[in-house]
Amino acid sequence: MKRKVFDIVRYKQLLLLQENDEISFSDLELLSFEASIEKQISYNRKEIYLTLINKYLNLIISPYEFRSKFLEIEKEDCRKSTEILQDFEKLKVFTFTEDLEKFSDLINEIATLCAEHDVSWHKTLKPISENKFYYLIKKNYIQFKNFK
Repeated sequence: MKRKVFDIVRYKQLLLLQENDEISFSDLELLSFEASIEKQISYNRKEIYLTLINKYLNLIISPYEFRSKFLEIEKEDCRKSTEILQDFEKLKVFTFTEDLEKFSDLINEIATLCAEHDVSWHKTLKPISENKFYYLIKKNYIQFKNFK
C-alpha cells in the first residue's frame, strides 16, 4: 500500500506563523495537519476497532458497553495524536496510508452514531432504536473489514 510522509517542514512553518500571531489557530491547513495525525493513529489501531465492533455484532458485549468503549478508544487516539504532534522526531518518520480518508469517514460515522444514540439531553431529538443502531453499525462493519 502506498504511503505519504508527514510534511514536517511545512508543519513547523505553520506553527511558527501561529506563534507569531500571523495566522489564527483555526487556520485550515494547520488543522488539517493535526487532524491527519489522529486519523492515522485510528487507522493504525483498526484491529482494535474491528474487534470491538465484532464483539458488539455477535452480542458478546452490550450496546452501551460498545458505545462507551468505542468513544473511549477514539479519545485515546486523540490523546496520542496530541503527544505525537509535540514530538518532532516522531513526526519526521510519520507516514499516512492511501485510503485514510475513507477509513476516517467510517470511524466518524460510527462515533457519531454512538454519541448521538442517547440524545435524552435534547428534547426535540429522538434516539434511534437499538435495532436501527445495530443495523447501521453492521452496515459500516462490512465496509470496515475492507481495511484489513
